[in-house]
Amino acid sequence: MSSSKTFTLSSERRYDEIMADCRNELEEQKATVDEIAPFLDCASSILDSFYEFLGEGVEVRYRVFTRFRKVRLSFDVQGERHNPIERITESRDGVRENELKPLLRNESAGFFYAYRARHNLVVLSSPRLKPKSMLNSPMLWAPIIGLVCGLLCMHLPDGVRNTLINNVATPVKTVALNLLLCVMGPVILVSMVTAVSALKSVVSVGHI
Repeated sequence: MSSSKTFTLSSERRYDEIMADCRNELEEQKATVDEIAPFLDCASSILDSFYEFLGEGVEVRYRVFTRFRKVRLSFDVQGERHNPIERITESRDGVRENELKPLLRNESAGFFYAYRARHNLVVLSSPRLKPKSMLNSPMLWAPIIGLVCGLLCMHLPDGVRNTLINNVATPVKTVALNLLLCVMGPVILVSMVTAVSALKSVVSVGHI
């Protein structure tokens, strides 16, 4: 799911559609049951917190998407400022709080909150999920297909083989390498800028 959806907070507190969207996205990313359950529980707690603070009839816009193998659930709730993470971590008993804190605050998961123009913006991020099977990866099949095509070309007549190499393979290779060079420069630059800007002390620059 990538497009935004809306629903209204009510006393029934039924979040079936949101929970279903989150579950489907997590399952598509091959998340385990142990990864799905705390994410859904935390999402429900966030909505409960907004309902208790803002009341009934408040419209909530949400979106479920995946970025860098992490499923993210974003909320846009209009109204007075309210940070739901404070309610989640303080109103639970000790055991429950210990279950939620790893999802909210550790390095593998995240929770973002901002208040802008009377809008509460919340993003809940799952732990980084394991990549899908390598059998579905183009990085695995591309060299295999290239090897097979090369072996087949060895058995073609010289004229046909030279035509394929000069008119098909060489232009594709040139374009692909040029595109790769165009991407590498900005990626290295942005990575260095991001890494240095995230440092808390200039003294640690030499440890990168």
